[in-house]
Amino acid sequence: MRRTLLAAGFCLATLIPSFAMAQSCEQQRNGQAASTLAGAGAGALAGGAIAGHDNRGAGAVIGAIGGAIVGNQLTRPDADCTHAYGYYDRDSRWHANAIDRANARGYFDRDGNWVDGAPNGYYAGDGRWVAGTSNGSESGYYDRQGRWIPASVNGYYDTRGRWVAGAVSGHYDGRGRWIAGPATGSYDSRGRWRSGAYNGHYDSHHNWIADPQPGYWDHGQWRAGPARGYYDADGDWVSQRD
Repeated sequence: MRRTLLAAGFCLATLIPSFAMAQSCEQQRNGQAASTLAGAGAGALAGGAIAGHDNRGAGAVIGAIGGAIVGNQLTRPDADCTHAYGYYDRDSRWHANAIDRANARGYFDRDGNWVDGAPNGYYAGDGRWVAGTSNGSESGYYDRQGRWIPASVNGYYDTRGRWVAGAVSGHYDGRGRWIAGPATGSYDSRGRWRSGAYNGHYDSHHNWIADPQPGYWDHGQWRAGPARGYYDADGDWVSQRD
């Protein structure tokens, strides 16, 4: 009986719409979540109906499990997504992808288009992509978990969907020396690095808004004053415009 109910859940789950043709990682992941839920619901209905009155509850549970599994597997990300450094969502926020760096081929821009190579640039306030002047090796870094992080982002979503604010490719110490390596923090008005302190705030919708920095280091000299930009992996300041 249990095998029959499980098979029924599988069969019905395969009838749900597939989202596998979505082009971007964002669409594929959202589609996979929706397909998993749809498969669970369809499997529960099928399992409950086939089981009969006395076993309807057990049949619904077994069918839901089977449907969820099939719905999830039918909409697994395709090869392009599994070879992506990550993707930008519609709000220009970076989502990291945990893959071996030897397998990374490119990324998806905010419109869901595939771009070869690692991100090299940033999205301005009006949504325009502004190409960077540094080469690919200077445009970002790998964090401690092996995820590619563009140097121009003020934060990113990790592979669990959690927002990591204030992530940078390195920082300057109090003597103006560049300390390479992933770090999280910000500078005060005198150019002193504050580990773990964030230079920004969350709005009413819990979206992270990066504030202008109080200055920047320029070849060992602190230049005070509101500034927008980021340091590449070599510690060179790249000015951004909104």
